Amino acid sequence: MNQKHLQIREGVPADALKVRDLRLEGLQAHAEAFGADYETDKNFPPSFWEKSLEGDAMKTVFVAESNSDLVGAAGIRRFDSSKMSHSAIIWGVYVSAKYRGEKVGEKLIAACLDWAKQKNLLSVKLAVATTNMPAIRLYTKCGFQVYGVDPQVIKANGIFYDELLMVRNL
Repeated sequence: MNQKHLQIREGVPADALKVRDLRLEGLQAHAEAFGADYETDKNFPPSFWEKSLEGDAMKTVFVAESNSDLVGAAGIRRFDSSKMSHSAIIWGVYVSAKYRGEKVGEKLIAACLDWAKQKNLLSVKLAVATTNMPAIRLYTKCGFQVYGVDPQVIKANGIFYDELLMVRNL
């Protein structure tokens, strides 16, 4: 991939179908990495995907674009509760296989962290399957630390997966 053509930006409703396709690719290829389900998500109407890309003060989705193709995405959502609104959670991180190893994931996470800093948040959390070593390495490299394990949180293809709970203080 030519890095000159990689752009990280907030997704917009016009990206809905491309984000849908990217998300479904991730859900199909790595069912154990997501709480969402391919069979459910593929049936959501375009309006669902458009609404999910309406960023606001509480949430946004960043996309990685290369030559008009969406090659990665990551969402971040601030917690709603006044008692927890000092932190956010990163969710749905996915980079297409042919773009891995090109620092796309790092750039998406950096965009999420910058968004959180602009909101004066104190910490960002995420969860990752204990079997997903490339993602664990990515998050560790981006400054996240493990603070716990959520056992058997995902069941995909008849197998249970634990998730590492990770946090990055800002």
